Amino acid sequence: MTGSLWDAVASQAARAPRAIAIRADRDYAYQEVAARASALAGRIQAGASPGDIVALEAMTPIAGAIAILAAAKSQCPVLPVNPESPPMHRATVLADASPALLLRELDAYWLVPARYAGSRLCNLYIWLDWPA
Repeated sequence: MTGSLWDAVASQAARAPRAIAIRADRDYAYQEVAARASALAGRIQAGASPGDIVALEAMTPIAGAIAILAAAKSQCPVLPVNPESPPMHRATVLADASPALLLRELDAYWLVPARYAGSRLCNLYIWLDWPA
């Protein structure tokens, strides 16, 4: 197989849009996953260029999966950051990696803070359960 993870998901969404892609708190079809990842990718691309690191603090598997797909579509590597690790450890990891963006899941919202570990984007909220 050639292409990226995003290419594989987008191809499957085109072939079988209603097929189940992710089972979590509910079932998510490929079409919905692709739409949500595309929406987040647009916001990532507003603050990061291909090759820029995107840090990710996700609490739920569906949020993590959608963020990873969005980063793949944006051609950005993902730095997973454990939101439960000590604050000083997270700060050190983020300072060392100097990500362009931090995606953080807070109460079903995505947040990209403006002044967190060198991020270059103003506050951005993306509701995980917005209509696809």
